[in-house]
Amino acid sequence: MASTAASQAPPPGSLPTAAQIPLESFELPTFPPQAQELRALTLTCDIALDNYTGLLTQPFKVTDLPPKIESLTLELFSLGYPAGFLEQLAQKLPELKSLTVFGQLLGGVSVETHQDVVKFFEMISKGLRELHLLDVFSPPGLIKDVGNVLQKQGKLMFSEINYTTRHDEDFFARIPGTELPGMVNPGLITFALNMAPSEGPEDDDEEDKDKGHDEKRQKTDEPKEEGITPLNRTLAEDLVQYLTAVTTRPRTLKVLNTTLYTLTFTQLRRIKEVHTGILVLNVTVELEMESSEEGDEAWNKWKAEVLESIAYCTNLEQVEIVASPGLQFSLAVQNPRRKILDRVWPGEEDMAKLKQKCPNLILFQGSILRKPGGLEWRYDDGKWTRGLLSSDGSQ
Repeated sequence: MASTAASQAPPPGSLPTAAQIPLESFELPTFPPQAQELRALTLTCDIALDNYTGLLTQPFKVTDLPPKIESLTLELFSLGYPAGFLEQLAQKLPELKSLTVFGQLLGGVSVETHQDVVKFFEMISKGLRELHLLDVFSPPGLIKDVGNVLQKQGKLMFSEINYTTRHDEDFFARIPGTELPGMVNPGLITFALNMAPSEGPEDDDEEDKDKGHDEKRQKTDEPKEEGITPLNRTLAEDLVQYLTAVTTRPRTLKVLNTTLYTLTFTQLRRIKEVHTGILVLNVTVELEMESSEEGDEAWNKWKAEVLESIAYCTNLEQVEIVASPGLQFSLAVQNPRRKILDRVWPGEEDMAKLKQKCPNLILFQGSILRKPGGLEWRYDDGKWTRGLLSSDGSQ
């Protein structure tokens, strides 16, 4: 009998290690024995919008999950989860190390759903090493509470928070800009607060679905805004404080992306004085002249500050500078004769000098709000080669 059972057992490596399950309700399926080796699970919302609100108050069922799951992805739960759902989910994931949440309202609209998210993070935080929040929105106070939970544990190593730009007022009102700095964690090696350009035409709002064909066509024919719009520089100081304070700053930060926020060079310098071991840096920096400065003097000074800020971190390998222009620059750049872009970005001679201070540097990228036409310098075969960037950062 034993030999028969052994012959029926699946050979090592034949069982799946990842699965994606579309959910039409909050009833999770029963997993078959063949799922015992799953390491990664993706739950994707496939709930009809007409049914979604009703399901948030209906009974739900979180079945036993395969015991070895280390990575969980929650996709497109646009209206959140029933109160208690995430807590029950956490109970079934004792080995969870990586969490990705994509395209949704996390925390719902009630006190109970807010508390459910906080409890979820409390339960998984001891083992959690990697967190990705991608186009995730939340009610006031939730991100602050989650950040407090993660700071107490201090074990998170990789944290990515990303928003894809939408050019409308409501979009920025929904980003918790005053709370996100609290996601800084002492254990972080990689920390990203990224603002990404839209990859294509922005989705129509719900109210657009009832509009006539002519109205939709008129909207489509409007010029598409390119690039990103970072948060106002007035919101950046808290981020700088969290990144530099003794009690909250990461101890061994190697990769830093703060393009969601607009920094001054003074703030950037404060960060680099603490984190001299950064290898990869992506930042948005304001591009503006002082009232007492002449145009050419201002642009040359800005370029000098860019080069100085990079040279401070001698271990840098890759750097991206996203310029957030003020009014004076915006007016000046409209005159092609002034060749302003050639003045604000480093040339080949500048890169050669920078290489002496940062011998590991192999990539420099610079753009105006990540719009097409940005500059790239790439070091290969002992020389710097210049290229142009598209809006997604590729050549």
